[in-house]
Amino acid sequence: MPDNSSIALETAITAQAAADSPSGAPAKARHRPGMFKALKTQAIPTIKYLATTEVHTYAFSVAANSILSFFPAIVLFLTITSKILHNMALYAAVVKLAKDFLPSNQDFIVGSMQRLASHNRVQIFSLIMLVISSTGVFEPLEVALNKVWGICRNRSYLGNQLVALGLAFGCGTLFLISAAAKAKSDEALSLLV
Repeated sequence: MPDNSSIALETAITAQAAADSPSGAPAKARHRPGMFKALKTQAIPTIKYLATTEVHTYAFSVAANSILSFFPAIVLFLTITSKILHNMALYAAVVKLAKDFLPSNQDFIVGSMQRLASHNRVQIFSLIMLVISSTGVFEPLEVALNKVWGICRNRSYLGNQLVALGLAFGCGTLFLISAAAKAKSDEALSLLV
């Protein structure tokens, strides 16, 4: 927070600039050299960190585990919407959103996931796979952010597992809320047409 003397100095400079200008209006604000210095002091360490190999390791871990967790998550969402919530509009919205995420062969892949969602063993395997892969997504993010923010001590393994499960549950809840909003908007749109 600036002290009173710096505020008074800035006010005096602005008043002098207004007096110096022909129309009496304040002169156009000039760039502050302090801003560029602050940007330089923040940008250089960031670029150096992005050039290290561990950043790429973290990025690969997050990307690979995100791909691994996608299919079990969709199977679980299909199971939850059909067998627990008994909401076929929400089920159709999950199917539509899953197709939107896939680049090609959407009907074949989503149809296969729909068939898999009806088997109890696959549902259990999907849950186990999601627990494992969610840790692989969120743990590298936590370690990287801890390093960037200067935190030296990481959580214990059990703590990491619990945080990853909580984040996975939160992301899943947000996905289901998004699917419910999609289902309601599709329903409202069908009434208008």
